[in-house]
Amino acid sequence: MSRRARRALVLAAGLGRRLRPLTDELPKPLLPVAGRPLVAWTLDALVEAGCEAIAVNLHHLSEAIPAALGERHRRVPLHYSREPEILGTLGAAYPLRDFFGEAGEILIVNGDSLCRWPLRALLERHRRTGAAATLLVAERADPRGFGGGVALAE
Repeated sequence: MSRRARRALVLAAGLGRRLRPLTDELPKPLLPVAGRPLVAWTLDALVEAGCEAIAVNLHHLSEAIPAALGERHRRVPLHYSREPEILGTLGAAYPLRDFFGEAGEILIVNGDSLCRWPLRALLERHRRTGAAATLLVAERADPRGFGGGVALAE
């Protein structure tokens, strides 16, 4: 069986309005959790899931994230996609169509969530079922106050 390229998009363009004033000078994905930027935990999960390259979309304080993360995370290249206007979740993927190219699997995750995503199990189930897309969501009594999740599409 040939290896299928796996790439990811980390959604990090948001304004972080609910956490102001903390996000007035620092994008939400860079807020520290246990001494590391929040987004670093997400990048770790994507690297461990086998992503060979990761894109990060940017808008609010757009230069802060590349300055903090650099060009690689644990040897995996990071690609930055700047959005002069926020494009929304699926809108963020369109400017990255060349980046995704011939990727066999694409993960789209929120860069401002701290989760123990079961990405390997999700990918295995996705392949086993032959689904066109797989969406990981969390059950909440009242989901209106929460957003996000993980999506995988082929």
